[in-house]
Amino acid sequence: MLVATREIILEKLLMLPQLVDAYQHGETGFAARAGQWLKDLEHSLARLRSPLTALVSRQRARIIAAQDGFREPVLNSAKMSRRKGINVTASQALAEVEAELVAQLKEIDEKFDAWRDKLAQFISVASNTEPIPLPPTDPRRDWLHQIWRSWGQIEETRAMYSYLNTVMAPGDRLHLFDELLENNIRSSQ
Repeated sequence: MLVATREIILEKLLMLPQLVDAYQHGETGFAARAGQWLKDLEHSLARLRSPLTALVSRQRARIIAAQDGFREPVLNSAKMSRRKGINVTASQALAEVEAELVAQLKEIDEKFDAWRDKLAQFISVASNTEPIPLPPTDPRRDWLHQIWRSWGQIEETRAMYSYLNTVMAPGDRLHLFDELLENNIRSSQ
């Protein structure tokens, strides 16, 4: 589910400035903190079966190898302490993972933008035939499912309903559907 992947990526990216500050200030334990950040990210992504899990694991392994004494060829010519070499390796590993996370986030947002357009069209057509009922206080999820199924029965929206059910995971669809319905309700008040 892309919504969950997006949230995990955002949460982890928001933690990076603290790690960068630790690196900048030469804090002891920076590499260990970076490794733990990668390990936590790896576990979160693995639960979602994200292909990014392998990249994160590989970068974590770079840090472990540096802690065990391995120096990357690019660092061999530089005169630096073992600790500094480990920290540089950890910093590079974080930078590579960050770049991939940002790329993944951009890809997810592009998909969501395209799906939002399709869902907005669907909502526009369906709500002209069958108005949006006011949302209950709880359970909102049931209300969303009810509207979704109801609007799927409208002749003008059946094809779009089938398409949207096919291309989007249920959680992603429900998240965006809720967002757009809320915007629609607010704009009509």
